[in-house]
Amino acid sequence: MVTIKFPPDQAEYMTAILSKVYNIGGDSYSHITDPEGNIHVNIDDEGRKYDAKVFIELENNSVEAYMSIYPAIGSGENLSAEEILEAIAEEGVKINVDEEAVKKAAARHNDNFVVEHVLIAKGVEAHPGKDAVIMVQFGEVDKRPKITADGKVDYKNINNIVHAKKGDILINKRPATMGIRGLTVKHVEIQPTPGRDIEIYQGEGVMLNPLGTQYIAMKDGYVEFINNILAVHELHFINKVVDFSTGNITLSGTVHVKGDVLSGFRVEAKRDVIVDGICEDC
Repeated sequence: MVTIKFPPDQAEYMTAILSKVYNIGGDSYSHITDPEGNIHVNIDDEGRKYDAKVFIELENNSVEAYMSIYPAIGSGENLSAEEILEAIAEEGVKINVDEEAVKKAAARHNDNFVVEHVLIAKGVEAHPGKDAVIMVQFGEVDKRPKITADGKVDYKNINNIVHAKKGDILINKRPATMGIRGLTVKHVEIQPTPGRDIEIYQGEGVMLNPLGTQYIAMKDGYVEFINNILAVHELHFINKVVDFSTGNITLSGTVHVKGDVLSGFRVEAKRDVIVDGICEDC
């Protein structure tokens, strides 16, 4: 008769372990519980031989190694701490092996306890990269009417064009990072997930600094940022009538109005104003 022991937290797995590991059914053993909650399983080991076994499981992308040890029954033999460490090494686990945890587990094992799922090594987790971030430095088009100081609504002087001067920083960009590589308990590198980039395409009148962190205006003009294409134009097309939908137009370059300029509205430019239609009130 041999006795193997299960700690209280493994009581519900006792029957499954006895069946799976030792191929022992319920009619081949009896059990009692001691005052500390440990379960003592008395097994008829006549004619049996089962040497102690060590099982290593890798989890969390092989960053963690867990060990289970099952004691011998019959004429089999248990394992020393040194033999268990050798078994761990044979499995290729070599990074940050917790020898103290292994020795404690070996001591429990040699007291004929079943040792289940003990963390015995931990590698280095990979850290994903950070996504790129852009910070727009120019103002936004805001075509909502303005409220004047006397409480009236101004429908004409709306913010319909964003201006830039040569040398202005239009966008600051914090590039995506590649992340930090990890290491499995078997000393295999884990590649991180890189951060997602934000691609900004340089249009007319825009340059990118050598570090790839700033988009800068190369000339005076109005800013256009559509579909991630950034540009500064000197010539601004108004493909419609200048009316309440556009408001007054003020630009540092040239303005080309394809339609009319209605009475009461103003078009100003430091260079040329071209109107294909009629100026009702010049």
